[in-house]
Amino acid sequence: MKRTAFVSVASLLLTVVLLFSACGQSKESHFRLSADKTEYAPGDEVTVTVTLNDLKRVAWFDLTVSYDPSQLTLVASEGGSSDAFVLETIDKEGQTIVSGFSATTYSFTSETVATLVFTVNDGVSGAVKLNAAPTAIEIGKDDSGDETEDITSRKDLACALEFTVAG
Repeated sequence: MKRTAFVSVASLLLTVVLLFSACGQSKESHFRLSADKTEYAPGDEVTVTVTLNDLKRVAWFDLTVSYDPSQLTLVASEGGSSDAFVLETIDKEGQTIVSGFSATTYSFTSETVATLVFTVNDGVSGAVKLNAAPTAIEIGKDDSGDETEDITSRKDLACALEFTVAG
């Protein structure tokens, strides 16, 4: 009985650590993915929020969120809302591109840039992972926004999200 309880608690702690260490709560990545729950079942809807945090003078960006289409089916995607930034999503099988641009540079403090809704496919169990990495991002070299710098290769822009499906 004690061993079963210990294994259950250890399993839950590992799930939480995996979920939040990848990028959901990490201060290391400017882009973050977060899910509405930590555990799902086949057929459940998973709502994933994409946020951009603490990045100044953004001129435009494209962020690709990749997932395994044998595990998840994308049912909806929507760009966030911003007064100064146009945000949209472009869906392909296995990935969604979140795109944003502005006539001037814009500083993000903590804003939702997209919401993605998936359905967990039948027969899926165990860990499910989504990865996000910019395919293009430019920031202004100063507040005027006249000159931009490509920062796509910076390591602090990519992130991942992992959650569990109990089959």
